[in-house]
Amino acid sequence: LSEVEESNQFNWTFLRPTTGNGKHGAYATITTMPESLRNFQDDLRKTLKDKLGVDSGDKTIFLKYGIGGVNWAHQDQSSCPYQAFLLLSRPNIDFQGGNLYVSDPSSPNEGKTEGAVCHEVAFQSSGDLVVFAANDVNSHNQPYYHGMTEVLPGKNDVADSHRLAIGLLQT
Repeated sequence: LSEVEESNQFNWTFLRPTTGNGKHGAYATITTMPESLRNFQDDLRKTLKDKLGVDSGDKTIFLKYGIGGVNWAHQDQSSCPYQAFLLLSRPNIDFQGGNLYVSDPSSPNEGKTEGAVCHEVAFQSSGDLVVFAANDVNSHNQPYYHGMTEVLPGKNDVADSHRLAIGLLQT
């Protein structure tokens, strides 16, 4: 993390309720990646191409959320059907909640968490990786939506509570 922070001048985009994308969070493009992260993403891209026949993006973003942070159900403006998410923070210590979810497009309230069927990922440890349908559609051409549940304080001091991650395979 420190290598990423030291080698990048981040231009943060903040999530705001008024724009409909969430609150108490931000993301920024990682322009200079450590070699290990670049190799890891390249391996992920190759696996998706070999196993699923899909091309994926090579843009990487840094995501940070504080207490009360949430990312509402959405599809990114991307041509890649899959993305990956690498957790950097320690669940239950640095934060609680903050689970990634993907809504089932066949549920009656697609794209909304309230009343929709969601597949939720509760992170277990720092370093957890999830590859998910970020911009894909099901066999009925209905889109998948993804988001994040609210970040709550961890066991650390509330002032230190945070959820940090790296978003991979972006376009």
